[in-house]
Amino acid sequence: EIDGYLYASQIVEMYKYNNNLSYRSSSYERQKQRSSILSDITEDRLYVRTKRYVNGNLPEVEEGVNNLAALLDSQLKQAEEEDAANCNRIKEAYEAFIRATDQKVIDKNRECLEKRESDRQVIYDDGAYYASKNDKPGYEKAIQCFESIAGWKDASLRVEECKNRLKELQEAEENARKDEIYNLAKSLASGNVASKYEAAIKQYRTIEGYRDAEVQIELCKQKIGEIKAKEAKKRKRKRNVIIAIVSGVVVAAIATVVVVKVIIPNSKYNKAMELYNAGNYSEAADSFAAMEGYKDSADYVNKSKYALAKAAYEAGDYEEAKNEFERLGEYSDSKNYASLSSLCSSGMDKETAERIAQHKVGDTISLGNYNGATEWIVLKVDGTRIYLLSKYVIDYRPFDFKNNAWKNSQLHKWLNDGFFKECFTDSEMAMIEEVDGDMVTLLSKEEASQLSKEILLAEPTDYAKGKNIYTTSDNNCDWWLRSPGRDVYCAADVRNTGEIYDFDNVEGKLGVRPAIWIDLEP
Repeated sequence: EIDGYLYASQIVEMYKYNNNLSYRSSSYERQKQRSSILSDITEDRLYVRTKRYVNGNLPEVEEGVNNLAALLDSQLKQAEEEDAANCNRIKEAYEAFIRATDQKVIDKNRECLEKRESDRQVIYDDGAYYASKNDKPGYEKAIQCFESIAGWKDASLRVEECKNRLKELQEAEENARKDEIYNLAKSLASGNVASKYEAAIKQYRTIEGYRDAEVQIELCKQKIGEIKAKEAKKRKRKRNVIIAIVSGVVVAAIATVVVVKVIIPNSKYNKAMELYNAGNYSEAADSFAAMEGYKDSADYVNKSKYALAKAAYEAGDYEEAKNEFERLGEYSDSKNYASLSSLCSSGMDKETAERIAQHKVGDTISLGNYNGATEWIVLKVDGTRIYLLSKYVIDYRPFDFKNNAWKNSQLHKWLNDGFFKECFTDSEMAMIEEVDGDMVTLLSKEEASQLSKEILLAEPTDYAKGKNIYTTSDNNCDWWLRSPGRDVYCAADVRNTGEIYDFDNVEGKLGVRPAIWIDLEP
């Protein structure tokens, strides 16, 4: 037995001897005939009476009886020889069948070993290819490949190499992210505007412990103190100047015009810019809006609102971000961020939402939750519509108890009712598109045939394992397709080897791997 390729049940089937080799035994009939004839003679009344009359001296009769017995014995012996010959013929035929079957099993075993070796080599080569990409997705896929053939060649060693390299890339990515924040904070901490230093402090605090962030925070605080002290002195001098100006009537009138037409609007504009640069986008938007077109204030209204929405998005306040981006309409990429915020507000993590928005076939995303199963593989992208297949086998159920009609099956009913309501939230349900009357479906035989073996091989969740689903040593299992099988009582399925079959009885249990269409702009 070779797990996943050759099973004991298949070997037993090969040794079933179906040749109907039989014969009718004639020796038994000859034996009965001999006994009957001799008994009829020796027990005949006339024979017994005559023998008694002559005191048992009947030589001619005795000779006839003996000759008849010899003839019957000869016929019996011939029949026994024929029976023995027939037995030998059947025995030889059966022994020939066993020898031939032994060779077939040996050949099948060798073929399966070669197939397993070939499959492992393909998986190994796939892993090496993904690892050669030298990026996070590549190493993640390479790890999956090498782990599926752990113990073969140096696959286990390659797993550790990929994990170490993936960790290095993740650390480098995290350091790059922190460097970006550090440099942003550094750029903010310049000039003589206290609010910019306050904004820099906020950025530094998000990376405390990285480089000299704590030292920079203290330096910013000192600079804020110096700026505020200077501003206090400046305000004092300004008050003295104003007192001197208003001492004359004419000068006062001129000053009023200047203050109203120039100084006040410019002061308000500068204050609004300070609010914008400090990250106080809501107040900045209100301030710019109140200036009624002064300079480029109208443009900064949208900029402030966009920055406010972006800040809410980055801070994880997705509902607020969604509302703000929708109010901005077509401004910049607000429409795209509105969709992302909507996905995140439904419970999807930001990284997955952004990945969905990138429309990458083959990516894995998180959506819903059925007893711990949350991951889906992107199979197709059609505009804002995405076709998803559960990454794992999520349950272990029969197809139906009557026939293979998908629309009327028990499995179809459960997927579109019990599973659908249990797995998805209301907001996620709103994203799922009804196709041909189905909210949830299974792949067809044609759809499955277009997928790679890597996708067709599926592991069960812990929940499915708890229902005693059969798995190979690589932890793969069989799962249903919605297409009919070879007769009305069979449905198609994908085997744990990645092959597509069409003769599993609908009443038997196999793994369930649902598929759904979602629309990012329902």
